[in-house]
Amino acid sequence: LALGLCRMCVFRAARPLGKLILSAKKCNDNDRLDRFAVGCFKFLYFVVITTVGWYFMKDEDWFPAVLGGTGATVNCYKAYPFHQVSSAIRAYYMVQLGYHTHSLLWLVFVSTTRNDYTEMFIHHCCAIICMATSWMYNYWRIGSLILFVHDVGDVVGYLIDVQHPDRSSAPSAPSAHSAPSAP
Repeated sequence: LALGLCRMCVFRAARPLGKLILSAKKCNDNDRLDRFAVGCFKFLYFVVITTVGWYFMKDEDWFPAVLGGTGATVNCYKAYPFHQVSSAIRAYYMVQLGYHTHSLLWLVFVSTTRNDYTEMFIHHCCAIICMATSWMYNYWRIGSLILFVHDVGDVVGYLIDVQHPDRSSAPSAPSAHSAPSAP
């Protein structure tokens, strides 16, 4: 419920911003404005959850130095399956589970059907199943690391998505089909 309210608030604030950023042709397209607003919400969500996740995990002995922690991933399995979960990690996991559940429900009941509907439906179902299973089998340490790494990637992905809202002006890599053929 809280994510839905946050999403609607960001949605209302981002639409006028989209009218300023999008090209003249696209700024009058409600679907394009909606996609821009959703990208803004997801970017903000992943910035916040990544920051919170890092703050909660940075001092854990299983959070690796390469991610800004002080431990090593080998410690994820130390004392398995009898390690205790902290209330901060429990909250992090539950918010992540709530986000993916919210996204699945939003996809099915609220959003318009897009060409990636099936892929996103499968993605959210798999994410929910993986989180629930890792929680039930007490793999929450490695599960938290996986969630965190994916969130870092999502911050970058949605930053690019918001910076290039007009797909026709976004730089694209040449494909094998567009390469000149040899004589």
